[in-house]
Amino acid sequence: MKTFPDASANLLRALLTSSASIPSSTRKKLDPFGEEALRNICGYGTPDLTYASTSDDNRVVLYADDQIDFDQLYVYEIPVPPEFVTTKGYREIKTTLAFDPPTRRTRAEYLGARMSFRLIRGSDLTTVTEHYRKRTEKEGPVPKNGVLCKQEPGPTIRELGTLQSATFSMTNNPAQEYGDTYFLVVRCERKWASDEDGPQRFAVVVEMRHQTDIGLYSRIRERIKIRQRI
Repeated sequence: MKTFPDASANLLRALLTSSASIPSSTRKKLDPFGEEALRNICGYGTPDLTYASTSDDNRVVLYADDQIDFDQLYVYEIPVPPEFVTTKGYREIKTTLAFDPPTRRTRAEYLGARMSFRLIRGSDLTTVTEHYRKRTEKEGPVPKNGVLCKQEPGPTIRELGTLQSATFSMTNNPAQEYGDTYFLVVRCERKWASDEDGPQRFAVVVEMRHQTDIGLYSRIRERIKIRQRI
């Protein structure tokens, strides 16, 4: 896309998938067969090139085009303005992850590495990192974490592939103690890949939208500017 001339293939895949939706007419016809049939037939839906390349007043797209070592994790801070929390109406946070692991022809353990993501609220960076990092038995139990945001489809379904997308939706105002920053944990797990295959390239896209006009783009942009100046 012209808007992202230096984008990797992973980022383009993630942006297009994040913008995709299933047409209402198609959904209506397939609804009697259930969500599984809808996913199997339509996947993530039809991409929208405008949505894939732009944000607007109440829909913000954040992304990272990155790489990670095997058996490591990154934690991204997602700014959540007060208006996103306190203003009534449907809102959602959609996460899309694309990566290109080493592969082999045999079907058993086809992928050399796997990646996953989780969205957390009501916690802090140190606690989230400590909870999700790989631990040894001598280090003791995993410390308690914040609240895991329920994203659909769930990890059992979405983590089968190298292109994963899931949505956390809210209709009621979340509790104030969840805070003004959510945390996106992206993990990379080595399967049979060697050190020479790394680091693992990936892209992650987070799309936030609110049904009501709250000036979401300008509020998130201001949060990011303030963080950059610190």
